[in-house]
Amino acid sequence: MDEKTALERIRQGDKQLFALFLRKYEKIVNSIIYSMVFDIETTKDLTQDTFIKAYENLNSYNGNYEFKTWIAKIARNHTIDFIRKHKHTISLDEIDNESISDGKESAEDKNFIKKRVEHALAKLNEEERSIIVLKYFEGFSNYEIALALEMPVNRINVKIFRAKEKMREFLNLEKSER
Repeated sequence: MDEKTALERIRQGDKQLFALFLRKYEKIVNSIIYSMVFDIETTKDLTQDTFIKAYENLNSYNGNYEFKTWIAKIARNHTIDFIRKHKHTISLDEIDNESISDGKESAEDKNFIKKRVEHALAKLNEEERSIIVLKYFEGFSNYEIALALEMPVNRINVKIFRAKEKMREFLNLEKSER
């Protein structure tokens, strides 16, 4: 069944089909949210909230772009609202090893890489983190990122370049401090 038909059935109340959609898009939503709050429990809560919002606003999805882009936008906006409302400090606990590794490194190497990437991501602003996560962790195209963040593709291209440069600087600085 194609996505358009599935969404129509969900709009008509097919909760089991919506549960399948949740599983399909859960990793993307989790990655976006975690990249902004760096807290597993908060990520779980905000992910649930995001899916509730998506379900409640499903009629506003017009199909002009992919569903994953639409739900990514909801996740990002909801998380920004949460951060603004709570103004809490971000804790740097965990990052998914699979996101940054091909599995060939030792556990110690993976942990070291994980921490370096985590610290570099934390130094980026919210928008830069979102763009990097969508591009390199979730595989969004620049066009899909532009739709999700409501920006021209050219601006996304520039922001990706600048965010990569910042991360490179942070990682090189950390490397030279060792």
